[in-house]
Amino acid sequence: MISCLVAVAFADAQARSSYGPPEEIFPPQAFAYQYGVQDTYSGSSFAKTETQDEGGNVNGEYTIALPDGRTQIVKYRADGNGYVADVSYEGVAQYPENVKPSYAPAPAPAYKPAPVPAYVPAYQPPTTTTTPPPPPTTTAPPPPPPTYAPFYVPAPQPIYAPAPQPIYAPAPIRVHSPVRVYAPAPVYAPAPVVYTTPATTTTTTTTTTTPPPPPPTPVYSAPATYKTPFTAFAPYKPAPAYGSS
Repeated sequence: MISCLVAVAFADAQARSSYGPPEEIFPPQAFAYQYGVQDTYSGSSFAKTETQDEGGNVNGEYTIALPDGRTQIVKYRADGNGYVADVSYEGVAQYPENVKPSYAPAPAPAYKPAPVPAYVPAYQPPTTTTTPPPPPTTTAPPPPPPTYAPFYVPAPQPIYAPAPQPIYAPAPIRVHSPVRVYAPAPVYAPAPVVYTTPATTTTTTTTTTTPPPPPPTPVYSAPATYKTPFTAFAPYKPAPAYGSS
């Protein structure tokens, strides 16, 4: 049974938390107040003073006059450790004897006799009166619903923009790279062969060795000049203009 009550309370708390804005929690605010009552006619006498700092620590004191003539004084403090109260009393309790009550006795109730019942005579059938039917009323038929002629809005005429005129660029001029001209390889004449006459047994001959003639200077022909062939292009004519279809 207790588990069912706990489950119902938890579900109710969840339902309340899911509806409406979340509860906003404000930090502790410092305050101080006091009040007191001193009524000699009724004998009421009590007072209270309480203060709180920004940390949420509360200090207070209240006094109250007890019926036995004493005054009860309670000094308390409430902080993170809980609520601690110091209770003290001033005066001596007095219990007077033969004290007459100051209140008057309750008045005797005044009873009134019960009213005499009024009896209704026996049942009588009600008299029926015939009411003539009302004259027939003629109701005009409702007017026919209004008819509206169809209202057609012509479709907007399409606006065709002419096609842009094509712009043709002239064909690029081909630039041919020059042809490399290679000189023929030099032709070298073979060195002449020198023959010596064999020496005799007794005759000493002096042989003069003629140095070989220098090799002929190679003659290089001038390279041929390459001329780029030129192709005559037909004169440029603009493309015909195309009108809108």
